Amino acid sequence: MFLALKELKYAKFRYVMMTTIIILIAWLVFILSGLGNGLATLSAATLKNIDAEYVVYEETAGATFAKSILSENLQDDLEKQNNVDKVAAFGASTIAVGKTKSKDADSKEDVAFLGVEPDAFFMPEVIEGEKLSYDNKRV
Repeated sequence: MFLALKELKYAKFRYVMMTTIIILIAWLVFILSGLGNGLATLSAATLKNIDAEYVVYEETAGATFAKSILSENLQDDLEKQNNVDKVAAFGASTIAVGKTKSKDADSKEDVAFLGVEPDAFFMPEVIEGEKLSYDNKRV
């Protein structure tokens, strides 16, 4: 113990630097884990905010909406299952839109399309504008 205290007293700067580096690495791990959790939450926000207990994907879709295509017959079969109260179809896709013949990435915008039935049980409450319905189709 005496030798360790003597070493700490002799090389103060070295041990302060090592302690600082360890603290900075711990801080970096903390920041990166928060960033990772935030990005994971953002990418799964659609599913996390739907008031549903189960989501059904196509078996070969790898739990990805964009790759999952389900038939209407499957929706009818799901409605007949025990403990299933409501079933609603949902579709999601993302694209980039911009002026024609534009090669500049800054002139393009990312757009997300969400397809839902107007009477789906997970439709959010309308705060402003009109509620989605089959009657107010716009072309």
